[in-house]
Amino acid sequence: MEIDLYNIDNSIVKLLFSKYCKKRISKIKIFGSNILYNKQNSDIDIFIIKQQKLDYEHRIIDRLDITSINSNVIAYYISNFDPIVTEPILTGRSIYSNNFQEPIFSEIESNKSLCKYLINRSKKFYSWTRTNFISYQNMINNLPSYYLSFILLNLSFVTSYLLYSVHYRTHSNVITFAELLDNYPNTIAMELIKQKCLINPDLSLIKCFIKKVDNTFNDNTNIDWILDNSF
Repeated sequence: MEIDLYNIDNSIVKLLFSKYCKKRISKIKIFGSNILYNKQNSDIDIFIIKQQKLDYEHRIIDRLDITSINSNVIAYYISNFDPIVTEPILTGRSIYSNNFQEPIFSEIESNKSLCKYLINRSKKFYSWTRTNFISYQNMINNLPSYYLSFILLNLSFVTSYLLYSVHYRTHSNVITFAELLDNYPNTIAMELIKQKCLINPDLSLIKCFIKKVDNTFNDNTNIDWILDNSF
C-alpha cells in the first residue's frame, strides 16, 4: 500500500491499521523533519502508543520510520523524560486518537535518578554502536554503505542521551531535541550528532568518542567532556 502524499494523514492511518490491530492502538502521531522542516522526500517519523508485548519497538514500513511504545509503560518513559517519547509528544501532530489523553509533563522530582536513567539508556545504545563500529572498521570494504548509517544513527542516540543527562542535572523542565541542540552549540556532542547527516563522516572523531565513552563508562567518570569544543 503506497502512501498518498496529498492525503498523507489518512493514508498513513489506513496503512498502519492494515499492519496493526486497530483496537490496540491508542494514539498515532507524525513528527520529525518531514513535519518540522517540510522535507517531502525524507522518511516519515511515526509514533504509536498501543498494546504490545514489548515495551519498545522500532520498525520500517515503506517510508514510515515507526516507534511504538506499550501503553502500559508510557507513564514510565514520560516520568524519565525519555526523548523517544518526549520528542513526538511535544513536537508531533496527532493523526489518530482512540480517546487517549495527552500527558502533561511536570517538573523533575529527582534530577539524580533521571540522569542515571538517561545514562543507562545511552549505555544500551552504546554497546551495539561500539561493537558494530569496530566491525565496520575491520570490514570497511565488505559492508554495504547503509551499515555505517545505522551505526551513525545509534551514535546520535548515545550522544543525545548523554547530553540530555547533563542538561537535566540543573534543569527541571522537559525540552525538545531542537532546544537541546540550541543550548549546546559548538560542542563535541553537536559535532557527533551532525555525523549522521554527512556523506563522509569523520571516522577519527568517532574513534576518539568511542575511546572517551569507554573510559567514562568503565571508570564511572563524569561526562562533562561532552560539552568541550574538542577532544
